[in-house]
Parts: sequence; structure tokens; C-alpha cells
Amino acid sequence: MGSCFVSACPSHLPCGLVQCWEMGQGRNVEGGQYEEGRDWILGPKLGTGAFSSCYQARDIRTGTLMAVKQVSFCRNDEEEQERVEASIEQEILIMSRLRHCNIVRLLGASRHSTSFSVFTEWMAGGSVAMMLDKYGIFSEEVILKYTRQVLEGLAYLHDNKILHRDLKGER
Repeated sequence: MGSCFVSACPSHLPCGLVQCWEMGQGRNVEGGQYEEGRDWILGPKLGTGAFSSCYQARDIRTGTLMAVKQVSFCRNDEEEQERVEASIEQEILIMSRLRHCNIVRLLGASRHSTSFSVFTEWMAGGSVAMMLDKYGIFSEEVILKYTRQVLEGLAYLHDNKILHRDLKGER
């Protein structure tokens, strides 16, 4: 199956995301595939998880900096493969509905033969741990400000019956 880019603009209907993947129809503003090298450029690695890596990226047409989480979904077992794909699709569907100033916004997603690319806003400051390394200990006022922002984002998620299972301040 080819790449499929789905814009997560406010008018986007989440069910269209899955339809697009199932039908293998990719689209962006010009109606084509959203491809690395032609439409966006991969930048430096920001971090790595168990099944994914996150990079800075730049949209070639607009110059917009973004984060791209590349998630491999190839598994040895077909049943596990289907579970992993469904889980990633569910995460994208949930993210496409979120609109809050303290939660990074989904810009879009594309599916490739062995992976998904999930495009979100790029947060220039990095993680809390990176800021501590760079600037040293935070004042109580800064700690309160950041804690309030995290809790406001979590409250929004909880109000929408969403549980964040991977909240951390480290790299």
C-alpha cells in the first residue's frame, strides 16, 4: 500500500482517515502523495522509543517545521501486526480530534508499506529534561507555570475520556 497523507484540519472527519488508508488514496493540497524528499525533508532525530523514532521535519512548500514520529508496524505474527496497525490508527484518530493549547496538534499522517509517519507541531523547547540540562534548575514560578499547563492538557484529555499512558519529562 502506498503513502497516504491525511490533513488533520478542523473540517477533517476522522472516519475519512481510515477510508483513505483502506482505499490507498493519498492526498495533500495538490491532491497527490505526501512524500519524503518531494513534499517534506527529514531533519535531525529528536528521540527514540521502543517502536518509533521522532525527527524534526520541514514541509518543503510552506517551510513549516514539524515533528514526524515514524512508527514501524511490521511484526512476525500476522495477528500482532493487525493489532499494532489498529492501535496506531486509533491513536491518529484520537489525536485528530484534539484541540487544546497545551496539547501538540496533529498536522497529518501517512501510511507506508512498513510504517506510519505521524506529523505534529514541532515544539522548539524540547523536553523538560532538555530544558533543565540547558538552563539549569527552574524557579518555583516556572515550575508552577509548566505544571499548570500539563494539568490543563490532562484535564482536557480526561474530560474527553482519554487517558494519556506515556507522560514523562525525560528525553
